Amino acid sequence: MGSQLKSRNNSIDIFRLVCSLMVVAIHTHPFSDINGFMGFIFTDALTRIAVPFFLVVSGFFYFGKLVKTQNIMIKYVKKIAVIYTIWSIPYFLINVWVWHDEFSLIEIIKRLVIDYLFLGTSFQFWYFPALIYSIIIFTFIYKLFKGKMLLILIISIILFVLGCLLTSYSAVIKIPLFLDFIKIEGSQTIIRVFFIALPFFTIGCLINNYRQKFAGFSNKKMYALLFISSILYFFEKTLLYLFYKKTDPMSIYIYI
Repeated sequence: MGSQLKSRNNSIDIFRLVCSLMVVAIHTHPFSDINGFMGFIFTDALTRIAVPFFLVVSGFFYFGKLVKTQNIMIKYVKKIAVIYTIWSIPYFLINVWVWHDEFSLIEIIKRLVIDYLFLGTSFQFWYFPALIYSIIIFTFIYKLFKGKMLLILIISIILFVLGCLLTSYSAVIKIPLFLDFIKIEGSQTIIRVFFIALPFFTIGCLINNYRQKFAGFSNKKMYALLFISSILYFFEKTLLYLFYKKTDPMSIYIYI
């Protein structure tokens, strides 16, 4: 496993490519014009595993470096920030052009900074600031609890359940406090960072930490668990769609 962490993992790279196509599908909604339910299954169920997968993989590889080099966080964040900034430049220019007749220069700069730091320079770029904050928050929690991963797992599960209650299950379990929270400006950023990105990123770290225990699982057992969790995931998403018309990416079984 140690050599696998140092070299490229072909299986992960192949699935990264597949998930990249899934991300495109999320934003293009294939089959939706043919059949509403078919479009839902493909766009809001099948392809929704893509972003969680990227977060889990990021957490897996980051944790491998964190346990070896305690000061890796700044270097890792800088690397992601550079990529994020380069890809943001075209969107900066487009936004300035669109906004220049409507807003003052100060207002434009303010909007650009807020988008860059919290929302993403384009709506699909929310992933970058969410990932950066996940890295920082996880590193802080990891050092605060002195590497006690069980406590970190419990925190991650609690955050994820809260995320489900704030998104997919908000129409099912109508908690007044939660319903009021999601109406607050900026709440979506908090949900994306703390209740979506951070739990999945943490799972990747946990998988790396306990990888020796997972190595004892046979392929047959792993495939069986994958099959069962996939059936439960699609069943859950279908129920949410049919009865509550909820198509949020969050769901209990996507975590499992």
